[in-house]
Amino acid sequence: MDSTYSALSSLGAPVTLNEFTQIYKGPLADILDFFGEHLVGRRGAATARSQILSLQSTSNLKQPRTDADRAVARLGSASKACEVYGGELDERLTKSEATQAKLDSLGRELARKKRVLLLLGVIEAKERVRIGRVEELGRRIAGEQSTVRRVALEPKGVKQLVLPAPRVSNVKDCLATLHSLSIRKTPPEDEATRRLRAVVTRRFDDADVERIMNQCVSFARGKSSPRRDSLEARMKLSEEKARELQTLVDLWTMLQRLCESYVASRKEFVQSISPALGQSLRENTCSAKGYMDVLRAAIVTPGTETTEESFPILIARLCRMHGSVPVRAILNEVEHVIKRSHRRYSLTAIGQRLPQPVAVSKNPIGGDRSSAHERSTAVLSRKADKAVKGRLLADEVEAVLRDSRRVVGIGERNKD
Repeated sequence: MDSTYSALSSLGAPVTLNEFTQIYKGPLADILDFFGEHLVGRRGAATARSQILSLQSTSNLKQPRTDADRAVARLGSASKACEVYGGELDERLTKSEATQAKLDSLGRELARKKRVLLLLGVIEAKERVRIGRVEELGRRIAGEQSTVRRVALEPKGVKQLVLPAPRVSNVKDCLATLHSLSIRKTPPEDEATRRLRAVVTRRFDDADVERIMNQCVSFARGKSSPRRDSLEARMKLSEEKARELQTLVDLWTMLQRLCESYVASRKEFVQSISPALGQSLRENTCSAKGYMDVLRAAIVTPGTETTEESFPILIARLCRMHGSVPVRAILNEVEHVIKRSHRRYSLTAIGQRLPQPVAVSKNPIGGDRSSAHERSTAVLSRKADKAVKGRLLADEVEAVLRDSRRVVGIGERNKD
């Protein structure tokens, strides 16, 4: 504070020490210190000017003294600035040309993608119309099939085979029992036994003679004993054969009626449904050829190098075509897959709407008919199984087409 007051007093400040002490507080004290350090007064300013003049006279620096020198200096600096700004302008013009070229390329690519998108939208609309026609045709076929009279599969006019039960005779059993009893009481050493022993003795050793003789005698006695259950077994066998015969007759009748029904359905299909389907398929084939030509032109159109290298390879991989495959072969394969899927879908929709066979009625004779019914059902359901397999193949083709569309979308996003 004392140094600041001394400096300001030397400059002629009209303030006493007590007054200065009262105002030398807070931010005002900082301002007073700044004034005390930097204010030098008139005498100090004159001394500084004289020193500057003396130093300029002895300095080696070439400084402009006249207006002409100042103008020359400004002209030199302006020339250098003009060169620098000209270089920057050329650099920015080069960048602007590159940006314009890139903008033109992106504009062409955008126009090409718009054309492809428009074509895809047209194809999608055509496909929706075609699917609607196929569904309407399927509904009409189902309506026509519902009006066809189904043939009843119950056997008619087949008479039941009734066999009279054989009568068991007690006299025959009694005679057989007496005959076996007389054979058992026959003396063992008769002529037949002696001849058998002689034959056995010639062919075998002495130790095995008795054993073989006992076996032969036991076997002969077993054969000579009457079989009481033979008549019952024959009766059961006859009844079983009668049931099998009745089953075969019923099955033959059922198959005959089913064949007649399927022949009528096939005739109806060939006469009324097949021409309409053929005409629709021919129209769709012509339309598909036109679509494929448009798509081929859109795909073969020269684009970026990434599209020509990556997109055909992805499509060939989805179609399970390995190695270097030309673009035309890939397009032919895609067209073949689309046609095959459409054909299988149409056949599957027709096969699912065919009339189902009616269950076979129970045989009045009786017996277990579950096995026969299962066999006939298995034979008649082959076409339905084939239709299901065709539907699965059609689903696989549709999945491949969805994957191809997804790949196309990924390729488009990568280009963007």
